[in-house]
Amino acid sequence: MRFHLNRRAWALVLWVMPAVAVGAQLPSRFTLGNYIPDRAWFLIHVVENPERAWIEQEWAEVIEAFKSSGIDRDIANLFYSLMSDDEKTKAQATVDKITNLIRGVRWGDLVKREFAFAEGTPTQGGYGYILLTRGAEGSGAANAAGLVAILKEVTTLSSKVSLVESKVHDIDVWTLGFGSTPEGPAVALDLFRKDDVIGMAFDLPMGKLAKSSRQTFEDVTALMAGKSTKKSIVAGARFQEAIAQVKPPQDAVSFFDVKSFLGDLDSLFKRVGEHVAASQGHEPVKNGEAKSTEKSAEVPACAGENDDVKAMAILTKVVSLADFLDYNITTVSTQGRRELTHSATRIQAGKENSPIASAFVVRKSFDRFDQFVPADATGFQLSGFVDLGAIYTLAMDFIAKDVPNGENIVAQIKGAMAQVGFDPQRDVFDWWSGEMINIELPAAVVTPMGGADSVTMIRVKNPQLAAQKINTALDFLSSKMQSQGQMLMIAPAKVNADGFREVTHPMFAMIARPVIGVYGDWLMIGTSAGAVNKCLDVAAGKSPSIKENKRYIAEGLIPKGPVQSASFQDTSNYGQELAGAIGMAGFVGGMVVASMPDHDAESKKAKKAIQSAMSIVMKLGPVLQKIDFYSSESSLTTYDGKLTLLTESVITYKEPGANQPGHAQKP
Repeated sequence: MRFHLNRRAWALVLWVMPAVAVGAQLPSRFTLGNYIPDRAWFLIHVVENPERAWIEQEWAEVIEAFKSSGIDRDIANLFYSLMSDDEKTKAQATVDKITNLIRGVRWGDLVKREFAFAEGTPTQGGYGYILLTRGAEGSGAANAAGLVAILKEVTTLSSKVSLVESKVHDIDVWTLGFGSTPEGPAVALDLFRKDDVIGMAFDLPMGKLAKSSRQTFEDVTALMAGKSTKKSIVAGARFQEAIAQVKPPQDAVSFFDVKSFLGDLDSLFKRVGEHVAASQGHEPVKNGEAKSTEKSAEVPACAGENDDVKAMAILTKVVSLADFLDYNITTVSTQGRRELTHSATRIQAGKENSPIASAFVVRKSFDRFDQFVPADATGFQLSGFVDLGAIYTLAMDFIAKDVPNGENIVAQIKGAMAQVGFDPQRDVFDWWSGEMINIELPAAVVTPMGGADSVTMIRVKNPQLAAQKINTALDFLSSKMQSQGQMLMIAPAKVNADGFREVTHPMFAMIARPVIGVYGDWLMIGTSAGAVNKCLDVAAGKSPSIKENKRYIAEGLIPKGPVQSASFQDTSNYGQELAGAIGMAGFVGGMVVASMPDHDAESKKAKKAIQSAMSIVMKLGPVLQKIDFYSSESSLTTYDGKLTLLTESVITYKEPGANQPGHAQKP
């Protein structure tokens, strides 16, 4: 089972809701979450969805094209060509052994029905990791045997590695131990199987304070056997609260308890600081100002000058500053030819107006999302970005107050900037607001290098001051480059608004002639004057906006009111664009390789190897062209003005036969 998530959904998953019964929101097919303990603060859980069979087949064809291309053989041959005959013989034997071990597991069957990964803090001394799979019916025994064979091979690497087979709660267990302590292995990885459910559990000790632990394994197997007094993560109050904020998943769910994660991190830094202080004969001292979570009432500091203790105190303060998010949950479902993602990111109650939360969340909304976006745009993105001025102020205050010798460090930073005549507040933050619009357009003027046009817009607080600062910076840059013998030409741009300037450099004149200027509340930077004029014509009502784009109407998420962010991307040529980029890389790389010297045997060998690598790159083009089943991506985010950011996104795939001759594409 393969699974694809929208890039934006992954970003929300890795970054980072009234309670209802779990069953009301989490379908019964999601079983593996019942075996993951409540103390886990990260979960990603994917299940088989029959509605995804067609997209699975599309990706299977891409993989088959890769196999048929012979790229894997070419890579192996390139690898072996760099070795002597003896090294090649040994390497081939090793590769053959690894290949046979890998083939001993039917990986597709292993994760056929479900896959779950979780992370948490099982003990005060480290982090616990859980991997669970529910395979195809009847596949458990054979796949477990294949995995055990791999573990047995690992034991041959060192006499300090052991493999012990046992049963726990009538569950088959194989424990791979590394090192030894009086209590058992210093570190242990547990592989276990119950019917078609196969899992791995691993506790990673953190530092000298950590002791050998198999707590994660013990918690998971007790839940699997129904003999645990602990709750599972999906039965926990925080997960239940979160899942009620989004639509139920059909393909996948992810949950990141940010508050718990930061609380555990804070506790770790605190304990390490106390340990270091004690080892140096110092006593930890109270520091109520650095309290960051309910779990941490004090920050380790030291009456002496121990750098490690100070470092832990600084890290604890960093955690305190970052501790404003509560949790994030994301669900994914496939419906027909659309993959829908719903996400909720929650701010901790009482911290919505904190400086750090305000810098990231309290951004000016977009009331007219299509104000500048032309109907023929191939993509656009509206983003609140962050308040750079607030982040800068927080950073400088943190250094001055919480970093040893911080006031002097701040003075040095500001002094260095003053020497070049730069003051961030005066020169940037007094006029910069920061919300952004990025617009992708067909090329207004086609160049020999191909490509497309784009316009980037940044909202400003003071248009007059922004124009003054930008022009001053351009004039300074031009003067500086000319003094070094480089020609940077700046001239009035042919834009339907006053104050725009065109920047030209002889080396890039045939590729791009950037245009920059201020219009209304926006600083605009375009790859050409034509691109900027397109956007200005939409704002003036002279040209239609993206709301009249047929593909966007049919497939996009169109805001019904103010939004925090929104996006749309035409991906119907995704495979061709990837193949084109690879082709260009191979072409340029080939020219570079051709110019490489080959005066001796070593340089000839290196040049031949690089030429082989370039030929492999060129073979990727036809494979990437097979990724021709996407149509578009779209998303929008709203903020309730209190605690919750809600994001909805959609990936739309082409209808069957959309790439066949005669099929009518939507404009």
